[in-house]
Amino acid sequence: MKKTILIVDDEDRIRRVYRQLFKRQGFNVLAAADVLDARDMLLKEDIDLVLLDINMGEINGDILYEVAQSFHKDIKVIVSSVYSLEDQKELIAGADDYYDKSDSLRILVNKVKNVLLDNSHVQKRRNILVIDDDKKVRLIFHKLLNNSGYHSSEFGDGENVLQYLRKQIEKIDLIILDLAMPKIAGEDFFEEIKTKYPDTKIIIASNYPVDTQEAFVFDADDYYDKSDGIAVFLEKVKRLIGANEECCQRKA
Repeated sequence: MKKTILIVDDEDRIRRVYRQLFKRQGFNVLAAADVLDARDMLLKEDIDLVLLDINMGEINGDILYEVAQSFHKDIKVIVSSVYSLEDQKELIAGADDYYDKSDSLRILVNKVKNVLLDNSHVQKRRNILVIDDDKKVRLIFHKLLNNSGYHSSEFGDGENVLQYLRKQIEKIDLIILDLAMPKIAGEDFFEEIKTKYPDTKIIIASNYPVDTQEAFVFDADDYYDKSDGIAVFLEKVKRLIGANEECCQRKA
């Protein structure tokens, strides 16, 4: 049976592009220009996933998300916005995934399939959380990990990520953690997360050399000096959580 996607976005062009994109992927597609119409569709239609914009005039997407969480808990939600992924997570915490509209449509399709389709015969994409106060570094890690077949989420400091982890920790396979951050130092965040979720794998990634990193945090799962190459970083990730089958199939 075809899955049904509801597109909730006040921009007509976005609704048309998404409708065409996901019809070609074999989904049933509905669209709503505002939250009130979307709410009515949730009541009347059998919807599997909502692609949800944030800024939509008088009533924003966070209100619809609260409605979905209260009355339609089986429906998956991917936030789709011009905001950065970090800002999206602050505005709507706990969604199934987030999409920056400046990213390619291929990334959006992969996110939808990963959240929505039952690919029990295929290895799920590994979820990696990057915590680093340098926006350029977060962007580099984001592109590198996604191009390597993983799924990454990014935060600029440890303070905002704590609320996110309370709802998402079971979905996180690995955390990439900087040490020098403005609100909560990396070593303090490491202790807090390992105390609450001891099975969580964490790689310390810093401008400090590895022996200095170990002096700050002696029991991390691994350490990465940012002056080392990309191959070194990916090898550490692969060693801890494995390569992604989806990535390997694409390259085969």
